[in-house]
Amino acid sequence: MARSRWCAGCTFTVSGTVGLLAAVLALSGVVAAPAGAVSSTVVISEVLTRGPGGSSDEFVELYNRSGRPVDISGWRLDARSATAASATVRATVPASSTLGAGCHYLIAGTNYPGSPVAPDLALAVPISDAVGIALRDSSSTTVDAVAMYFDATTEMDETGPGFSGLVEGTPVQNPHDDTVSTDADSGLERRPGGILGEGQDTDDNAADFQVVTPTDPQSTASPCVSPLTATGAAAPATAQQGGSALLTVALTPGTPSPSNGFAVTADLSAIGGSPSQPLFDDGTHGDLTGGDHTFSFTAAVSSSASIGPVALPATATDAQGRQASASIQLTLVAQPESTAPPTISGSATPGRMLTEVDGSWPGTPVGFDHQWQDCDGSGANCAAIAGAVGQTYVLTAADLGHTVRVQETALYTDGPGVPASSAPTELVQAPGSVAPPPPNSAPPVTSVTPVVTPGPRSAQVKAALSTVLKPSGKAAKLNAMVKADGFRFSFSAPSAGKLVIDWSTTVRGKQVLVASTSAVLGHAGRATVKVKLTRKGATLLKAGRIVKIHLKATFTPTGLTPTTSTGTTTVRP
Repeated sequence: MARSRWCAGCTFTVSGTVGLLAAVLALSGVVAAPAGAVSSTVVISEVLTRGPGGSSDEFVELYNRSGRPVDISGWRLDARSATAASATVRATVPASSTLGAGCHYLIAGTNYPGSPVAPDLALAVPISDAVGIALRDSSSTTVDAVAMYFDATTEMDETGPGFSGLVEGTPVQNPHDDTVSTDADSGLERRPGGILGEGQDTDDNAADFQVVTPTDPQSTASPCVSPLTATGAAAPATAQQGGSALLTVALTPGTPSPSNGFAVTADLSAIGGSPSQPLFDDGTHGDLTGGDHTFSFTAAVSSSASIGPVALPATATDAQGRQASASIQLTLVAQPESTAPPTISGSATPGRMLTEVDGSWPGTPVGFDHQWQDCDGSGANCAAIAGAVGQTYVLTAADLGHTVRVQETALYTDGPGVPASSAPTELVQAPGSVAPPPPNSAPPVTSVTPVVTPGPRSAQVKAALSTVLKPSGKAAKLNAMVKADGFRFSFSAPSAGKLVIDWSTTVRGKQVLVASTSAVLGHAGRATVKVKLTRKGATLLKAGRIVKIHLKATFTPTGLTPTTSTGTTTVRP
């Protein structure tokens, strides 16, 4: 059977000690030799004690399992057969020999055929099929050891005190038994083997080695093995409760190829997310560039997550069985709370406008969310009024018998603050009323005489629209827009009507809608309007690049023709 370069089609067989023999050893009082220290650098990775070319068709392969080069000048292989009195030197590495990270070094016997790779060094003295082998550095310190047996007698020999330093834990069974009948291309390889490297070292030979057929000798001329690696990050690195953060895990594929079919999951339970959240490398879920080996997920942080530093563990795998771990470091801070609540001005009468005055907040909010609420006569049991999300609200007949309050949420680049509520208004009553309506009774009907006024001129509409074509301030910065999911501005409506705003840009010759809004305004006056980012717009802005935006705003006064204004702006980080 031909020897494999990367062990394609190899079969692996676990070998171990027979239970009966273990019992005999225990009854005889023989104790296994103490294990050596687990090697953090170079290990014996594969051994063939005889092959198709006979007893001298043999090799010992070394593997640098560390992440750095190791100087192996003057290192040697010592070996002792099960029947010998002591160990002797079988090979010594010449001076100026450095073994790179993930690389191999091959020491071979006189009948080794020289393929698939030529050896780096020749064995001066052959090794037997029942043998203990020690790898020792230039100061004679044992770096690694492996002992192999082929029957109960040789196993017992290798568990005695004479094999101390030549075995780690339990010796492993060799497929060869010192007879010509076993001259086959089968050896012992350290796990996991093949393109995954031979880095397992539990300090137990029987657990760490497996039978491999055919063998897979590698030398310094062979491609070095590098593992799949993963590096986690969060942007921003500090996120607040109730906010969000873009979590990424960047992968470096393992070598030799292939290393593909990647999957990444992260445990987000510390921030209120899934314990097995998939990350994506397809341009979705906050991922900026599909197929670049950086997996991403925009994660929401629970408002009840514990503040302080958290480490979110992530696991990456490839289709070839490699696995890597990463830690995404994130520091959580508390949501800002208002230092003074918002207030309301205006008369609690249907048809009258109430105006919210922003409360006081720490730091510099990039904007505010508002939600008007109907409450009972005592100011409790409040419920949101559908569509009432501006800074002003015109009371209607449906508010009669209720009090009204407004809830304000400050928006920061790291997320929203804790919502703050105003004090409730007085009980909403019709003009001239002196008492609230009795419980469970129908609200009084108020007769309203409409006042007919001429519609605004086109010049007035264009003047009003000009204010929404010039986004400015900190809230107009790229990062602020991403955090707020858009941009809020104040619009002075010249009359009742409908306002439509579209932001677009050009990407690779195609027009892309970045943000838009459509708002129906029931009266003239100031209103807060939010232009909300589209999914593609959010992805563009998250890339952190300067974006030129084309703005189009159309206002249609009720019952009149629309007026449109256009402009451009540049959004910067």
